[in-house]
Amino acid sequence: MVSRETAPEPARFWYGPEPTHETGPRPMDWPGLATAAVPLVFLAGVATAYGFLEGEENYHSLKLGGALLVAGLAPITLLLARSTLRWNRPSLRTIRAARSAGTDVREILRMLLVFLSVAAALIHFAVIEQHFAEYWLYGAFFVAVGLFELVWAILVMAAPSRLLYSASAAVNALTVAAYVVTRTMGLLVGPAAHETEKIGFGDLTASVFEVVLVVGSLLLLVRSWGRTRMRPATSEALIGTVTVLAVAPTALALFSTVGGSPFVTPAG
Repeated sequence: MVSRETAPEPARFWYGPEPTHETGPRPMDWPGLATAAVPLVFLAGVATAYGFLEGEENYHSLKLGGALLVAGLAPITLLLARSTLRWNRPSLRTIRAARSAGTDVREILRMLLVFLSVAAALIHFAVIEQHFAEYWLYGAFFVAVGLFELVWAILVMAAPSRLLYSASAAVNALTVAAYVVTRTMGLLVGPAAHETEKIGFGDLTASVFEVVLVVGSLLLLVRSWGRTRMRPATSEALIGTVTVLAVAPTALALFSTVGGSPFVTPAG
């Protein structure tokens, strides 16, 4: 069971100062969580299958189209999952007739981090087959990182907590550190232990996403940060905008995992 933030953010219909009282933790909505997770797991499977195109030399249009499809489905899937989780919360069931609720800057940042976490996961899933072909431990590393990023995104939408923010900051910082080491010192283990990996567009993009995840998670650990509330239309428009803007680099990063020529450098 993931603990709730100690200062939960229930839906409201006013735009003044947030009340100072705290409520107790709400139980996890496991059916809603499972419903939201299914399309994300399916998307991860599609990204993994997409990675098998890496060895195909004459399918550039299919590779590019597949990258655009996977990256384009990511924000749609996430926004549907978010809608499912919000709609199933007990606190919202009694006010559905109002159709909308205000939110704050924290929620916008949280959704940006959710998308970047899923995008990084999709990039990692796309290179699983390639790294398993090199050495099983390399592939297992990308499976573990990809699963963490995907599960974290689902859980933080359903039950944001300081534990999840801390885990994101720690794991993503370690992943970025591993990236720097493999590009400067070598892989350290396995048959290519002394070989340094090349810097490609896909792996560099995933690392940039992870750096943003570290910084954003640390911001969310500050309880007082981002409590400014906004009108529903403004907040939903911003959430949609920040997720859609990340589609283009995600698509190019996925394309990089299967070759990337001539647009971007191949992922390492």
